Amino acid sequence: MSNDQLTIVAVGAVLIQLLVLGAALARRQPVQVFGFTLGVACILLGALALNPRWMKAPVDLPVAGFALFEVLAGLVAAMALRGYRAARVGTWITFTLHLAASVLAVAFVLTFKINRLF
Repeated sequence: MSNDQLTIVAVGAVLIQLLVLGAALARRQPVQVFGFTLGVACILLGALALNPRWMKAPVDLPVAGFALFEVLAGLVAAMALRGYRAARVGTWITFTLHLAASVLAVAFVLTFKINRLF
């Protein structure tokens, strides 16, 4: 993956998240955010499942923590879609954390150039 491809993916992720947020706020229906957060959690867990080496001993604890966070994010988003009020707040927090991580990724790829990706 080249720096340009990584930049396009990172900027695209932020734009998609902002579009979902804008649609949810414009329609005053946060269901889009809840469904999107559930989808992001599933995609990220799927990406981790494609490379299960992090689960072999010794377990990569930061990756395991990330996986646990995404499992919880998916469960909370599914509960928010079912109408649980506390889960709605948790899903908004999770969406905000995902958006912040994406913005930080964009800041990283726009400031640093990596010679070797993969």
